Amino acid sequence: MKKVEVQKHFLALMKRPGDYLFIDISKLDIARFYEPHNLMEIDGFTMYFTSEEIIESIRRANIADEKYLKGKLVIQDNQKHNPLEVVDKKLFADFRIDIFLESKVNDKETFNKIINKLMGITKDNGLVKNFKYSLENGDLNTAIDLLDSINYLDQRKFIIYMLDLRNKEKELEQQLVRDKAV
Repeated sequence: MKKVEVQKHFLALMKRPGDYLFIDISKLDIARFYEPHNLMEIDGFTMYFTSEEIIESIRRANIADEKYLKGKLVIQDNQKHNPLEVVDKKLFADFRIDIFLESKVNDKETFNKIINKLMGITKDNGLVKNFKYSLENGDLNTAIDLLDSINYLDQRKFIIYMLDLRNKEKELEQQLVRDKAV
């Protein structure tokens, strides 16, 4: 007998912690009947739209009460009940992990933060050691292959960490430009 796989993650609107409305993505006009069944597929959908665009599409589909539409868009794990951040177009913004990692190899402080974060997520000393060695020797393909070997939820945590680093750097650069203009 074939085991039926139960969908674990759902796009949801969070009115407040513990109060969620699951969203059927296939009913959204921007989805064009796309039906994601796992976290990777949901991320694949959300990275092409801003959270505001997704919420507006939910509004047009008339599948959520206004109270939820004023809430936050999240990805809900229906087994652990802790919401995950949505990787939307604003957060993702054409991120290239290989280029980002290559740019951080010579910045020892940031490079060490990245390595420590990966260690904290995977707890795999061998993988982290090989990842670090690959990056230090300019072998980005091997480094990316090593990241691909970890489970998707851990990859996601690591990529969100790097996206946050990149976005903080961009914000700091913009602040410096504003300060120079004044």
